[in-house]
Amino acid sequence: MQVSQKKKIDYRWQQLIKWYLFFLCIIVIRVTYLQLFCHAHFTQRSKNNYLRTVQLLSHRGDIIDCNGVILATTKATHALYWHGSGKRDLTNSQYNQLINLLSYLALTTLQQKTIINNVICAEQNQINYCIAQTIDEKQKNYITTHYSQNKNIVIKTTHSRHYPYSEIGCHFLGYTHKSSQQTGVSGIEKIHQKHLTGKDGVALSIINAQGITLAKKTITPEQQGETIATTLDIRLQQMAENAFNTKHKGAFILMDPQTGAIKALVSRPNFDPALFLQPISHKQWHSLQQNQPFLNRACNASYPPGSLFKLVIVAAGLEHNIVDYDSTFVCNGSFLFGKRHYRCNRHAGHAKIDLMHAIAHSCNIPFYKMATQLSVDEIADYAQRFGLGKKTDCNLQEQKGIVPSTQWKEETKGEPWWQGETLSVTIGQSFLLVTPLQIACMISAIFSGYLCKPRLFLHDSINKQPLNIKKDTLRYLQKAMHAVARYGTGRLVGTIDNITVFAKTGTAQTTAYKKRSRKKDEHGWFAGYVAHKNHEPLVLVIIAENAGTARVATKIAHNFLKHYKNHIEISTI
Repeated sequence: MQVSQKKKIDYRWQQLIKWYLFFLCIIVIRVTYLQLFCHAHFTQRSKNNYLRTVQLLSHRGDIIDCNGVILATTKATHALYWHGSGKRDLTNSQYNQLINLLSYLALTTLQQKTIINNVICAEQNQINYCIAQTIDEKQKNYITTHYSQNKNIVIKTTHSRHYPYSEIGCHFLGYTHKSSQQTGVSGIEKIHQKHLTGKDGVALSIINAQGITLAKKTITPEQQGETIATTLDIRLQQMAENAFNTKHKGAFILMDPQTGAIKALVSRPNFDPALFLQPISHKQWHSLQQNQPFLNRACNASYPPGSLFKLVIVAAGLEHNIVDYDSTFVCNGSFLFGKRHYRCNRHAGHAKIDLMHAIAHSCNIPFYKMATQLSVDEIADYAQRFGLGKKTDCNLQEQKGIVPSTQWKEETKGEPWWQGETLSVTIGQSFLLVTPLQIACMISAIFSGYLCKPRLFLHDSINKQPLNIKKDTLRYLQKAMHAVARYGTGRLVGTIDNITVFAKTGTAQTTAYKKRSRKKDEHGWFAGYVAHKNHEPLVLVIIAENAGTARVATKIAHNFLKHYKNHIEISTI
């Protein structure tokens, strides 16, 4: 019996040992598995208890003018928050400090009461409440100094797009998206989106159990976007903006005829790019849309060229031997073609007039007569040589306008071209449409002898194309434009001392005479080439929408040139 009982005990011990060894093996296998195969996973989970990956936001690149002046940059923005700590109510110390802080911010009693109620709610729910969305650098320094020990008062710094000159140059610069200020929506902000966008960095923060940052280590530093150097001259841009009366819609372009560099570009009405850095209401948005301030009228709107197109007609007439430099005409105020009288801009007529004076005083009769000997296709050929009817490829969004021809009318209207329509074309009407930028290229070509692609950026190469117009023809057009400024329709700009001006004005009607109820339907044009002693010449083109007369655009040019003269004379002292 004793032996049998002993065997039973031994057996139980053996079973117990076996089970012990079995579980021990499982534990060893599990530990080995965790150590060898799960080490990285649990190490990372351990680190997550005290390490936080922080994204270091990069700064968007700057946009500068041709002299290095900043036109668009990234600016630090400070916001003031109350960090709720979970207490049921504010302590006397918290309340007194909050009152002192709100008094320093110069808030009204009603504003202070609203903020205090919201702070109490934030304190109870242990959340953050924004006391002030924006505080300046002086306020930031004061709060940092006097409330450094208060853990409830927190300043958060972010970065937003900043335009130092507000609406000046807005159509040239563009703006960024309100939700992501690293995304350009229009203008240079959109064109150079890839280069302006920086690269975000990464940092590691060591925190304690309460979530307070103890240390921070940068792993990958952030990289600011590239600086984009433009051809814009902010001094000339400001002069152009000031010269353009705010009550008129339209555009103003200032361009270097030798290089195609755009020195100033104004489109009215304009807007402040900073408007889109914060959300705006639907009412505000629809109110803005009424005057189409986002339309860049310098290159993305097209207009009848009016009498500016007579320069093209003169070139075609001279080179087809239809007229010569000494041709004379008799203007009785109208020209009969078929059964219709085509009128001159001066109803009493100009009497006997030569071609030079016809251009200077914008007489229509010589051009009507040339229309009887020039085909619309020949006119279209010369218009296209001057760059009309096609985009300038300036990088900005633009229209190509219309240069009508027999083929164009058949394809577009399904009708043949009538000779009477050619008479309207010769004075810049009919189906003709051009952009102010195209006119700037045309005027530049008359004086340089080649078509130059407009340039927005200093790093862009100068792109020139032969004009395929005789030099003698171009010299005659130059003399004619000088006559316009000396004694013709643009003589107002010829009165400025020390500045040589070549000009052409134009009035472009938008509807037929019978349909017009008032003269305000007409657009006013001014196109000119100006030179001051040893300074580089400039081409300026102005259109004033619905101004009723070219005198408005000429007055804008006169105002600009007065300030321009003072500017360059002061700068040379």
